[in-house]
Amino acid sequence: AEYMGVGRSNATFAIKATARVIRAVARPFVNVRTLGARLKAKGITRFHGRFRYDEHFALQSANEKSLAKLVEEEKATFEATAETMEDDFNKYYEVSMQRTDPRTDDHPEHIGDYVYKTKFVHDGGNDFQVVYRRHKDSTQWDRVLDLREIPFLRRQHIRTCRLSKLALSDDNQLLGFIIDPENNENTIGGLKNLATGKFYRDCIPNCANIVFPKEEKGFVYYVEMEGNQRTHKIKKHEFGDDVEEDVTIFEEKDDAFYLDISVSKDQKYFFVCSNSKESSEVWYLPRTGGGPEREKLRLLLSRTEKNLAFPNHCRDHFILVASSDQCPDLHVIAIRDEDVLAGRLKSRREVFRPEEGTTITEVDVFKDHLVIYLARNGVSTARVIHWDTNKVDVVSISDEVGIISPGVNHAYETDRFFLHFDSPFIYNLVYEYHIGTKQLKLKEDFVLNGPRFDRSKFTCVQVEAPADDGETVPITLIHKKKLRKDHKNKVLMLGYGAYGVAMDIAYNNVFLSALENDWVLAFCHVRGGNERGRRWHLAAVKEKKMISVQDFLACADFLVAQGYTHPSLLAAHGSSAGAALIGACVNLRPELFMGAILKYPFVDVLSILLDKSLPIVASDFAEFGDPSADARIYDSLASYSPYENIREQEYPAMLVVAGTDDMRAPLWNALKYVSRLRRRALPPTRLEEFAPRNILVKLHESGHFGEVGVASSIREWALVFAFLDHCLRHSRSISLR
Repeated sequence: AEYMGVGRSNATFAIKATARVIRAVARPFVNVRTLGARLKAKGITRFHGRFRYDEHFALQSANEKSLAKLVEEEKATFEATAETMEDDFNKYYEVSMQRTDPRTDDHPEHIGDYVYKTKFVHDGGNDFQVVYRRHKDSTQWDRVLDLREIPFLRRQHIRTCRLSKLALSDDNQLLGFIIDPENNENTIGGLKNLATGKFYRDCIPNCANIVFPKEEKGFVYYVEMEGNQRTHKIKKHEFGDDVEEDVTIFEEKDDAFYLDISVSKDQKYFFVCSNSKESSEVWYLPRTGGGPEREKLRLLLSRTEKNLAFPNHCRDHFILVASSDQCPDLHVIAIRDEDVLAGRLKSRREVFRPEEGTTITEVDVFKDHLVIYLARNGVSTARVIHWDTNKVDVVSISDEVGIISPGVNHAYETDRFFLHFDSPFIYNLVYEYHIGTKQLKLKEDFVLNGPRFDRSKFTCVQVEAPADDGETVPITLIHKKKLRKDHKNKVLMLGYGAYGVAMDIAYNNVFLSALENDWVLAFCHVRGGNERGRRWHLAAVKEKKMISVQDFLACADFLVAQGYTHPSLLAAHGSSAGAALIGACVNLRPELFMGAILKYPFVDVLSILLDKSLPIVASDFAEFGDPSADARIYDSLASYSPYENIREQEYPAMLVVAGTDDMRAPLWNALKYVSRLRRRALPPTRLEEFAPRNILVKLHESGHFGEVGVASSIREWALVFAFLDHCLRHSRSISLR
């Protein structure tokens, strides 16, 4: 068992697996060249001297047709159980659907001589934006882009299509747009002449971004994705030409780096950025100097510095929002144009450095000032830095947990800007800040139609859970003010802890309904995220990834010990890499949770990271490590990967939500996980068995980010709470208050 790397608790399984190895190799005159392929076909692989047996390996290489039978079986199982959850589902879904924001238009934004706005429409089960504009001297709004009018978009894709990006030429006469027709991240670029209102016939597949030259007409530059979704080339496309004839002018060959092109806020420069999850390389070129061919580009920041950076330009300075050896967190630095042109790239001036524990979330550049958006302990503020005086003004909207984010703010020369505020109880307040008077004016308030939600009855607070190593882990709790710590509260813990991404706590209609139905929401900001800066992220990467798991378990123990809840009332939720976190936790401490929700799960971690042909795998090595190259990483992943560590024990009830067209967390990895889990999990004793081992799978015909449309999002979250309430109704250990 130790040799096979499966642990003593699965000795019988290990013996059977070893027998398979023997049968595979114990033949006379073995051809060593074909031995590896023969072993792999039987689900046996060997890395760093470790044998690994995967009884469901065939699912990994199965095509869509081969998976169809298993998919249909899971759908039938889900539908049979869903009928018994209908009342619980409707309790959340119907109220949430009735609560609507009466606003259908986004706040107008001035861009050049025009005013633009977007209007949300509903068609075919999808909610999408239609873009309008009017001349600043006119009151007539003209339609700029409507998905239903794009000539190469099929009608059946209206129900699944997402509008990903827009780009305008400097004179506002040409529009570039990028759409995701099937909601699977296979994006397409298109072009429209706004002067004539006609679409060009050009259809650019695998297009991730579009920019226009400053003065020349008749062509664009765009970023192309290769088959594994990595953006790797910048190409030049002449209007009307076949895309097969497009010329590659820049290529990134390192699989860990992703390429992009942008235009500075003052419209003076192209920036070509190549970013991995650990470092950036930035090139620049004046937009008047022709296209960004590699021989013309000039280096602004080398990847050898191993720092992240996001460039812009203002007045006579290049601006970098970057990390550095002296400051691992993002801070703002400026380099004078004359120093850049002379090659003195190290002549940098620090413009702004946040306090330790405070992180920069956004930076907006204007001619006379910078606006820096900050977050600390879930509370957002902004700083306005004046170029001429270096004076700093503080912009604060609320001292409660919430998110301040910039508006479009396309105008470069302006004395005012727009910003938005969201919180667990408020959706999209729009403010205008006047720099000269320092006045913050509310432009759009939040009014909720439908059943009234009494905000005064609820609170949002932060507590800290002690971790095993002496660190404290922040938890944001949202619950009724009259909560009693008597171990009788339903609690849903939410976690992520990866990629240095902070878990934003934004408005969610279904959360309001859940709070009204006595749920407590606990957002656990474990290490691996960015809530306390890059230090917080780097504390739980690669072979230290188990720290995220230990942090989450420490949060669960804290909530139980402090009387917030009881294991028979406690559930956990994780999406994508967050599902790996939750999957590892329920393997280690299944008795601590009543239920678990795994959405678009990254659970067969080892299989995915060992297959470099899969999308985004190479870039994930910065977060999880490369198991094929490093034995320590292999052993570390094998020690916590949810699929790898499923044991013969009783598990909490589990809902697994997966996308049939998910390229980031492939469908087969979710199906393998569920198949092994059902096979090894012991019959439930804490809950009555209402599904096979109380494990349900909900499949969506979507990519990694779920189905499109407001109703789809509400359905998905309503299902979460309906499933958990259903579990509690089948509990053998409690009676709800």
